[in-house]
Amino acid sequence: MSTGETAAREPKRLRNAILLGLVIAALVGGCVAYERRSNEQQLAANLAQLKGACGGMLPYSEVEDTVPEDKGGSVSQHGTMIEAGQEDRALLDCGIDWDEGRVLSVHAEALLGTLPEDIAAGDLVDGYRDDGATGAPGLIGGEHDDGVAWLLASCPKGLKGRVRTSQDLYVTASVTSPDDEPPTGATADEKTAAERAQLLKSFRVAARVANRIRAKQGCGGTDVAVPQRAVDREPGYLADASTKQCSWITPTVWETSGDVWGSSAMSACAGWRNDDYDADSDPKAVLDPIDTADEITGFDATSWSGVLGRTAVAEFLHSADRVGPVASAPPSPVATPSVSPDYGDDGGDDLELTLWAVSRCDGGTTYHSVDIRGDSATPAQLARAADEVMTRYLSAKQAWPTDTAHCHDSRVLGKAWSQE
Repeated sequence: MSTGETAAREPKRLRNAILLGLVIAALVGGCVAYERRSNEQQLAANLAQLKGACGGMLPYSEVEDTVPEDKGGSVSQHGTMIEAGQEDRALLDCGIDWDEGRVLSVHAEALLGTLPEDIAAGDLVDGYRDDGATGAPGLIGGEHDDGVAWLLASCPKGLKGRVRTSQDLYVTASVTSPDDEPPTGATADEKTAAERAQLLKSFRVAARVANRIRAKQGCGGTDVAVPQRAVDREPGYLADASTKQCSWITPTVWETSGDVWGSSAMSACAGWRNDDYDADSDPKAVLDPIDTADEITGFDATSWSGVLGRTAVAEFLHSADRVGPVASAPPSPVATPSVSPDYGDDGGDDLELTLWAVSRCDGGTTYHSVDIRGDSATPAQLARAADEVMTRYLSAKQAWPTDTAHCHDSRVLGKAWSQE
């Protein structure tokens, strides 16, 4: 082949290559456009599914970013708010699964007895588990061991859907997505932040679902606060250093802590003696007898309404460290021991006394407990201190029973002793 013939064929080869490239580009562009249109259609279908699922109870704005654009979801749902008249303990039990770990699930029920078995009313004060847990300020709730967020809502006018009316709404929610997982090689702090953000989303979904159920049932009361953050709670301590509802405790004499729930269903305060306080340097201070009883080292004052109250009383009645006779069930959960336990003449720093009272409050029947601890305090000294703290707690204008829950018709039920 001559040089001229070779040169003549080069433009033809170039034209063929360009033409082939254009064909390939057109095919690729067409595939991309088709995939884009397909994804847009799938996303629109998924978002429509989200709006219609679970009886319209899901908060669209909270979870729309969890919905994938390339896969359809599978919906499972039941409950008396999905199908009225069916026999179901759940008001709502619903989930959407898009595979690959992208799952949204909610559950709601009206509680008739006590809290679910894996939730202890006492742990709401002391920390949810031995290693602490995460909660959301502004609502009474926590995290189950499987990472599911739960909360309680009050319904004073009652919830329908069970064999009898309930005033306690229990809601759980879980929102998981691979998009929310920490990146490979993430630090421990980054992993914790990612887990907390995912749990916060679940808390927010639970709160909004609870409020939609409350509104649809017209059960009264105030909406559940939609939390803005999730916080760690250490075991054995309340969540906040000081709160308004604990200001009835003399601040100079006692160091105090209180809850961050801001709830009409539960409240807790703790006080422990300030070792740096010097009464001689504060001669104008107005002190109560409990403030000057040096043998008293600390106390807790806690209130529970509704299902929380029933659960707290049941837990106390079945506690292994309690000493002294008790009644079998509410409304008289604790009877005064006829004989004080024999701890010796000096009592000892492991002696603790619990005084119980009951009131009528905005949230219905409400139980109050005061725990008194002493160092070498006699049973008589502890008993006197318990009476004084309970009286102050129930009567102080700024304390939770009066300021928030509007309690009245309070009466003392009795005392019981325990030893740690």
